[in-house]
Amino acid sequence: MIEDSEDDALLLMRELRRGNYYPTFERVDTPEAMKSALENKTWDVVIADYVMPRFSGLDALSLLHRSGLDLPFIIVSGKIGEDIAVEAMRAGAHDYFLKGNLGRLIPAIERELREAKVRHERKMAEEELRRAHDELERIVVERTAELVTANEELKAELMERRRIEEALRENQDLLNAVISGTNDAIFVKDRECRIIMANPATLRIIGKPAQEVLGKNDAEIYENPEIGRSTMENDLRIMESGYSEIVEEIIEGPQGRQIFLSTKAPRFNADGRIIGIIGVACNITDRKQAEKELRKAHDELEIRVQERTAELKDSLKEKEILLREIHHRVKNNMQVISGLLMLQEESSDDENVIGILKDCQNRIASMALIHENIYKSKNLSKIDLKEYVDELMNVLFDSYLVTESKIDLKVDVENISMGIDLAIPVGLIINELVSNSLKYAFPDKRNGEIKIVLHSAGKGMIELIEADNGVGVPDDLDFQKTQSLGLHIVNILVENQLHGEITLNKDRGTEFRIRFRGESK
Repeated sequence: MIEDSEDDALLLMRELRRGNYYPTFERVDTPEAMKSALENKTWDVVIADYVMPRFSGLDALSLLHRSGLDLPFIIVSGKIGEDIAVEAMRAGAHDYFLKGNLGRLIPAIERELREAKVRHERKMAEEELRRAHDELERIVVERTAELVTANEELKAELMERRRIEEALRENQDLLNAVISGTNDAIFVKDRECRIIMANPATLRIIGKPAQEVLGKNDAEIYENPEIGRSTMENDLRIMESGYSEIVEEIIEGPQGRQIFLSTKAPRFNADGRIIGIIGVACNITDRKQAEKELRKAHDELEIRVQERTAELKDSLKEKEILLREIHHRVKNNMQVISGLLMLQEESSDDENVIGILKDCQNRIASMALIHENIYKSKNLSKIDLKEYVDELMNVLFDSYLVTESKIDLKVDVENISMGIDLAIPVGLIINELVSNSLKYAFPDKRNGEIKIVLHSAGKGMIELIEADNGVGVPDDLDFQKTQSLGLHIVNILVENQLHGEITLNKDRGTEFRIRFRGESK
């Protein structure tokens, strides 16, 4: 209630109670109070005086409109002219009357509440209609977008289908071209073994037109019943097993009896049931004839190879016997030379000459042992180095009248087979170095140790070690420039025959290390 007079406000409330209305009200007389009341509570009707000291009815009506609330606005004034009343009605007031005519208050309020209810219901209906319209508009937009998308997808699907159909047509044309252009027979048969499709090559091979082939089985097509029966047995077996097979089949046609290699597979329908077979047959008559001739040639060649092998074995045996005889005679000749040197040694009183002759005998013995080992070996091109070194040590120890009770001999030779081209220089080197150890390393018949090691050193290299724990060589001795014949021979053999390298270690006695490349396998 917008009223500056509390008495007038009570007068209005008494009139409302006379009409059996007991409302809750709030009297305000300033814009601020009215605004606060509108914001903090819910009201059904606004009753306003027209003229007040700090507020007016038109100002209150304007403030109500700005608040956005749709409330009945009734002006009750002590005095109001008709022109002012018309202006108020135009401004949005719902009714007006004078305070002296309060009998109109109850009917006016009831009328305006009904109209406010109608307006509210209309507004709610309009809002619901707007919401429905907006929802419908949204659904239409979404549906339109879906339809546009579906239309685009349908267009794309149609284009893809046309592309696939075109590709299928191209593939079908290509397949037809391949089937028609190949020289191999391609055919399709039904469950009763009747031909329902045959390419031109099939008709050419059979030698009959399509009308005499399609719809018939092999027993009806071929004059020879055995050919038709055999082919149909293959077809029925494949359809029964459900597995593809590759079979050789005889076909009679314009070219006579020919051999074909047929690849046949069961044909299934959409339900997975076998409804026939598909086959491809390749003419292998020429190949079979070539295989026959090749087998014949192979058999003849096998006979000739066996004959030639027997001849080569006989020849090789003769050569092996001859080679063994050569090695045997070389060994015998060396023993003769060694015997002559021994006789010369016995006839000499000169110790220097005797030493030289003994060294020559040992060198000859080292070479003779190689020929003897080859003569006894199963392999005439290789010798067993371990066995050879053991025998050579026995010869040297006997030659210098040394026993292993005085000189402890340690031999560690790896199981290496070596050809004569390497074995002879290796044997001579071992002979010279061990001879030097036996002659000079242990004066006054003292005890000692001689070690010989021969093993693979990796990357195709072989290492030979000859060492003793004797008195050692003089510090000022250059073994590569010495006048000693034995060491001179060792250097020549290492450099020129083995193409290796030799080193001398004087830390504990004497140790020679020789590295050289082994034979390639």
